[in-house]
Amino acid sequence: MAATNLLKPPAVAPGQDMTEMVHRASYWAKSPSITYASTTPAELFSVPANTMIVDLVAHKSVAMDASTSADVVITLGDSDDVDRFMAGSDFDGANVGFRSMKMAESSNQVGQGGHVYTSAGLITATLAVDDSSNGTFVVYCQYVPYSDEL
Repeated sequence: MAATNLLKPPAVAPGQDMTEMVHRASYWAKSPSITYASTTPAELFSVPANTMIVDLVAHKSVAMDASTSADVVITLGDSDDVDRFMAGSDFDGANVGFRSMKMAESSNQVGQGGHVYTSAGLITATLAVDDSSNGTFVVYCQYVPYSDEL
């Protein structure tokens, strides 16, 4: 499945100060589903130039078999740094849940506090699973377009 494009609002919005408000607002996008069977990096978001990534939130939306104790490890990054946002964050195999890049155990990731793409980029996810191919993840991206105007 193709990566979700992070869209930019119109260059000009009607109304007093609306263009500035629209350009400085943050937006959310949802990635395509990632299955546990994925072993190669999944393409999540196609990021246009001058976009600031504020947060990435991994959502384990479907658990593995409740009887398993296998963990699912997710890594979020891009083509320049495979773990820019989240490095090896563990999710319990039998549960569903959320994890923000800002709250992940992998502290001190270079992009954990946010990242500005000065040229177009591609955000990816890599999964490592102990012993299951059931279940799915989706990732939500909070971003600010037109970061060059901030």
